[in-house]
Amino acid sequence: EQEQMQCYNQRMIELLKARQQQEKNRLPKIQRSEAKTRMAMFKKSLRINSTGSSAEDREKIKQ
Repeated sequence: EQEQMQCYNQRMIELLKARQQQEKNRLPKIQRSEAKTRMAMFKKSLRINSTGSSAEDREKIKQ
């Protein structure tokens, strides 16, 4: 019975490690997509609040 529990625990640890590795591999893609979304929202807010010339707007975006 103890051997069965050890095997079960070992399998659970392996599953957890595999799940963590998958999440670690997906993280950069998720971060890139969130960064793109934030940048698009920022640019849109600049357009909405735009009062200056287009050259000034481009300069704000670069910063």
